Amino acid sequence: MCRSIAVPLVRESSSLFDDDKETNPFVELPVLRSVRQGQRDLIAQLLVSSPEMANRRFLSAISGEKVSLLCIAAQNGHRELAADLLAARAGVNVPCKTTGTTPLYIAAQNGHRALAADLLAAGAGVNAPCKDGTTPLYIAAQNGHRALLLTCWLPGPG
Repeated sequence: MCRSIAVPLVRESSSLFDDDKETNPFVELPVLRSVRQGQRDLIAQLLVSSPEMANRRFLSAISGEKVSLLCIAAQNGHRELAADLLAARAGVNVPCKTTGTTPLYIAAQNGHRALAADLLAAGAGVNAPCKDGTTPLYIAAQNGHRALLLTCWLPGPG
């Protein structure tokens, strides 16, 4: 029986290891951690002082790929934080570099109905395929998010 302590795959700090936070996929940058945790006030302050952050891509310690803050907000269902990023002119159709998934694709994949509707209203590409060819509509259906499909994609009566 193994009784050793497991090393976490994501470290919050790299100061002890002298890692390069831009290239080490095992180091979570504070700004990404803040978005994952939905720390809206902190991100709002950051956007005021550095508005270009809304469109910057960061190395994700979770997936190991370059992602936008809007993609992380969409993944975690942080609707208000996503609205703040969109107000700061975050690219609503900016895909993740490796997979090509957009914030709408990620919101649809995770069943975040209200957030998906907000992204659609902001001009998100409903048929934007990721690199494997799947679309937000397809991934929502594949994951059984019926309410999201009915709300966001099927036209209402009238």
